[in-house]
Formats: sequence, C-alpha cells, structure tokens
Amino acid sequence: MSYTYKEGTFEFWVRIERNPTWLKDRVGRRFFDGPIGDAKLQVSKTPDMKLYVEHYHPVSYIRTLSHDISLLDPEKDHYVVITWTPAELILYIDGGLVAKIEDRMMASAM
Repeated sequence: MSYTYKEGTFEFWVRIERNPTWLKDRVGRRFFDGPIGDAKLQVSKTPDMKLYVEHYHPVSYIRTLSHDISLLDPEKDHYVVITWTPAELILYIDGGLVAKIEDRMMASAM
C-alpha cells in the first residue's frame, strides 16, 4: 500500500467558558483523537498537567511530545497549534514554540 505523507497543522482554542477547570484540576481530558489523512492524531491533557501529543503515520510511525501546562494562566483562553512534517512534530501554545521533536533519519531521507 502506498501512503501520502503530507505536512499538516491542527489548531484549537481552549476556552475558559467551555472548560473552566482544565488548568485547575488534575483530571485527564482528551481534546482530539482521530484520523487526519493517512495519519492519526491524539491531543490530551494528562492528570500530571501535561499537554500530550501523539502523531502516528505509517511512514514516520509514532511520535510523541508533551509540555508542562501547570504554569499557564488558568483564567485565560489558550491557543494550541500542532504542526508536523516527515522530519518533525512541533507544539505551540499562545504563539510560542513549547515542544519539538525532530527525526533526523526522516529529514535526511527527504
């Protein structure tokens, strides 16, 4: 089977009026878990206050990253962006790069 590897972006707002306790409690929450093209993306908050991202594609396999969100202002909305290419997976929160994983083997194969 042949797969197409496309770069991608997934973005969302965490709005306080819809999620008033997301930064105040230690309860896990899943923001997204589903397919995007040939890939699968999962975005969740863990009970230990990390934003966890898992990206799976048959070419790059599973890549994960996480970021401690305990220091984010719990009274504000937050903008989350995840981008990926065959060579990297990047997490931005409120416009700032907060986590990145690079796959040097995939980058050199391109």
